[in-house]
Amino acid sequence: MADQYGWGAPPAPARRPVPVTLAAILMLVGAAFGLTNGIASLVGADSIADDFQRRAVRGGAPMATVNDVADGLRAGLMLSGVLHILLAIVVGLLAMFVLRGVNAARIGTWVLIAVSVCCGGCGSLFTFSTFGTEDLSLSVENVSEETAQVMGRALHDAVPGWLAATNGGLGCLQVLGYLAVAVLLALPAANRYFRKPPMPWQSPEGGWPQGPPPNQPPSFGQPPAGGPPNQPPPGSWPEPPQEPRTPMG
Repeated sequence: MADQYGWGAPPAPARRPVPVTLAAILMLVGAAFGLTNGIASLVGADSIADDFQRRAVRGGAPMATVNDVADGLRAGLMLSGVLHILLAIVVGLLAMFVLRGVNAARIGTWVLIAVSVCCGGCGSLFTFSTFGTEDLSLSVENVSEETAQVMGRALHDAVPGWLAATNGGLGCLQVLGYLAVAVLLALPAANRYFRKPPMPWQSPEGGWPQGPPPNQPPSFGQPPAGGPPNQPPPGSWPEPPQEPRTPMG
């Protein structure tokens, strides 16, 4: 509640600008894409590894080498799926705090976007370049070039097309969306929204003060009723002393 001095009222909440709302929406959409990628990787990890194992052994690759590559493939897909899901959760939480105007969430979003763009862009390029061609050769130690090509073809055939398209396509869309988020959160309207307004001074007893702010001279208005301060009220002034009268005679 404002007092007579007009400075003790709390500041009105800032209205959220449109760029901040759009940035949060894009972050939530990107989180949904990441969650989809993570679930797809977890679901397809075992079947892809088993299918690769069968195809490679049928092509004449050594069983021990095939088993090692299959185990690494399964672990890599599962780890990628877990990281995608965790990253999606973090992005979703940051979007909620961005909507509330928390500047730390905006800074964290920029850092996360930088990491996501690097990892997501590289991952999408790797997916398209690897599974977009049938002449795939795995780099495995202590195997011949022919065996490496057999295992590469087995991996290419084991990965379903929907998984490669999902990881590659959604990854590219994530990168583009996160770049747009970084630009939106850097606009002047967003800067004003995330800049904290100066908080008014509060009295030590708590609550909004009912007087002038500290180190400020009081405002002069009408004198208080009853005359100047530290003065007796009217009618209470003492009588002046009178000189003694001498009798006439």
